[in-house]
Amino acid sequence: MTPLGLSQSALSMTLGRYRSRLHALIQALAQAKPGFVHSNTYNALEELSQALEVDLEVRRSDPGRERMTRLEAEVLVPLLSDLHRDLARLLRERPSNAWLATLHGADQRVAAVERSLAEP
Repeated sequence: MTPLGLSQSALSMTLGRYRSRLHALIQALAQAKPGFVHSNTYNALEELSQALEVDLEVRRSDPGRERMTRLEAEVLVPLLSDLHRDLARLLRERPSNAWLATLHGADQRVAAVERSLAEP
């Protein structure tokens, strides 16, 4: 779980960790044979989806809303919600290399938020 009360720099580090996990999934899928997804890749996707769900549940709870920074509420929660929705959709589908487009899109959204945080 990502701690509550993140500063801008801590939020950037959190996003970097999520991007690292997305990159690992993208790399594993890119190296897979067409139409074949290794069970470890599926498990990694499931673990990432669960991590997003936990972070969202904590931030949506009453204590979480009280301790969360405005930046988390305005930037992190919407992003995590979108990512979780997309990954949960993938988990309901048959594993395939077509997942790459969704994961690349997720990576681009995280990168855009990272860039916006880096701007003065």
